[in-house]
Amino acid sequence: MRFFYTQQQMITKVILTHLFNNNTFDQLDTLYHVHDFANNLLTSLPEYFPMITNICIVEDTTEIREALKNRINATERFYCHTTYEDGQSALKGLSRDPVDLVIMDIGLPYMSGIECMMRLKRQHPSMAIIMFTVFDDMDNIFNALKSGADGYVLKEERSTGVIQAIDDFLAGGAPMSMGIARKVLESFHIYGPKNKHAESLTDHQLKILQMIAHGMQNKEIADQLSITEGSVKVQISRIYQKLQVNNRVEAINKYLGNQN
Repeated sequence: MRFFYTQQQMITKVILTHLFNNNTFDQLDTLYHVHDFANNLLTSLPEYFPMITNICIVEDTTEIREALKNRINATERFYCHTTYEDGQSALKGLSRDPVDLVIMDIGLPYMSGIECMMRLKRQHPSMAIIMFTVFDDMDNIFNALKSGADGYVLKEERSTGVIQAIDDFLAGGAPMSMGIARKVLESFHIYGPKNKHAESLTDHQLKILQMIAHGMQNKEIADQLSITEGSVKVQISRIYQKLQVNNRVEAINKYLGNQN
């Protein structure tokens, strides 16, 4: 995962810590000292600057895009410098200059957010993408999830829901709006397992998988089932092995028969 330092942090910390505290003005009289000074700054960056997650927003409505960007940059944990207003420009820009996490609308001009996500995931599999959309129908939900979405948040939750979704994802969750999670859970009961791997799950593991689909974290699952968090991690690991997947979203997709 890539991390970036804000310009304000860099200016403040570098000037105060290195120039004033270390009295380095006298050291800048030769090119050698300038070079040495620069190397010292680069070496000390991780010590002085907190790490933040670099985020991109792909949204065609200017007001929503700018409001979300400002909200993200108001936190001390995330930083948003890049935004795009359509799928084509996002694909071109992010293919060349990827970020840690993308907040992606679905109804974009020229290319849908789902198609854009699919292409980006092929080029940068580790780049996380959370859908931020007005669409709450099953087709869009499952098309997004089976195409690799790492989360699904409705726009009615506004920027607060996006910030919570980012935090949940970074904590190891698969963030979804409550209504979306409910629909995913309902599909468990309606369709049931669609492949031989899913049929091998125990009732206990199935219950945990349903809680995962609801967006619950390991500690919440442990509290709900009155077991230790370590036991939850063991069961999730076994679920992954049985379904032959690597993460929560893949597990949900595999159970519902969206992957072979």
